[in-house]
Amino acid sequence: MNMSNADQSTELTASEVVQLVTHYGNMRFAMFTVFSAILGALISFPFSAGGQVFFRDYPQFRALLGISGLVLSLMFTLAEGRIACLLYVYQHDLYTRSEALKPGWNIFWAFFASITMAAPLVLSALFWLSYWLSDLQIPLAPGVK
Repeated sequence: MNMSNADQSTELTASEVVQLVTHYGNMRFAMFTVFSAILGALISFPFSAGGQVFFRDYPQFRALLGISGLVLSLMFTLAEGRIACLLYVYQHDLYTRSEALKPGWNIFWAFFASITMAAPLVLSALFWLSYWLSDLQIPLAPGVK
């Protein structure tokens, strides 16, 4: 559907809405997978032997890692929120159009899914905030002196 012409209707057909819901649902899953992989790798770095040797030799980069992790976590959380909002809007449109039996509590479950997807990202942000602002002591990996 081409939305460039102001005279065209912006009303989407049910089929187009289904395609949007499918697209945003798949995009949400893909983004969460990528975000989790990036943040997981970033969080594991200070706990690795290489990370500990690096920060022993270059402690000035510790704050930079903490700030970077915090910023990435917050950006990923905002991106998840935007995708969740778009997904909810289009799912709600389908929900109101449908003649099918409607399960209850759809707003609760949409909110629950959003919290479930955002919780690891928020916890990551809290980890990086504590890593950056405190002297969080990470146990030495085996073989690191």
